[in-house]
Amino acid sequence: MTRPEATAEQCDLSGRDQSGSASASGSGDVHSMFTVLFERSPDALWLLDPETGRVVDCNPSALELLRAAGKEQLLGRTPSDLSPERQPDGRDSREKAAEVMRRSRQEGGARFHWVMRRFDGTDVHVEVVSTTVPAGGRSLHLIISRDITERHRAEQALRESQQILSS
Repeated sequence: MTRPEATAEQCDLSGRDQSGSASASGSGDVHSMFTVLFERSPDALWLLDPETGRVVDCNPSALELLRAAGKEQLLGRTPSDLSPERQPDGRDSREKAAEVMRRSRQEGGARFHWVMRRFDGTDVHVEVVSTTVPAGGRSLHLIISRDITERHRAEQALRESQQILSS
């Protein structure tokens, strides 16, 4: 899949201040490289504000994953806003999201399975890696989501087959 060329000015983590000048926090080349990686990643990438629990940025793959028409559908939302009421383990999505964000903040990251709800109403199983990253004098959570729906279906079918065979 071809990704559009991205520039450092298009990302909050560009290392540029309000005037557009490169900040002293790091090299413009490093920030430009991060921006290109963020925009072109085949995995859905999200930046969440841990204070509000809301999406502050996402990449084009996140839009594709949830079949969103544009970023405006995702920005300002919480993970539970983009999920069914309950996760596969039966827990409330809001409660589980709060726990995962707390764990990520305390431990610097987390890895977990999550179910999201696309804008067309279908559910998608994702493997999530959350990492706390410094950005503009604050910390954000970089969330990497990989669609594992087909793997989940195959594992479920295997479990069902094993149950039938053991009966």
